[in-house]
Amino acid sequence: MNKVATVWGGNKSLLVNTIVINPGDTNCYNYEEANDPLKSAHYGNIYAELSGATNGVKGSICAPSYKTMLSNITGAIGEIPLTNTVTLNYVPNSAPTITFNPTGNAVNYTWTPGTNQVTFNARPASGTVVTFSYTFNN
Repeated sequence: MNKVATVWGGNKSLLVNTIVINPGDTNCYNYEEANDPLKSAHYGNIYAELSGATNGVKGSICAPSYKTMLSNITGAIGEIPLTNTVTLNYVPNSAPTITFNPTGNAVNYTWTPGTNQVTFNARPASGTVVTFSYTFNN
């Protein structure tokens, strides 16, 4: 999680959903271990920890059906907050040129020199294609 925060400057939402042998589920572990003795079963400790830390869905590979888990995962993804900020791949040398198609869907935005983020005053209408053009130093 620190890597995501470092790379994205704290401006990205992280959601980890898992379908694993949940920690402490000995019945599932024993079933998986006996099911294929040539492969060893493992608890999904780290994955479950990440899922818990991001309020993700924790599912079990031993569930009789994945339908509810997948529905919950889909719902969790849909609940990730939307943002008006776009993080560019590089820090522009000067103000980026931003175009909207259709042009009637253009919205006001701000860019602070020395950053790689553009913040829209409002989200462009659904279906709007937004293009960013800028120069940068490697």
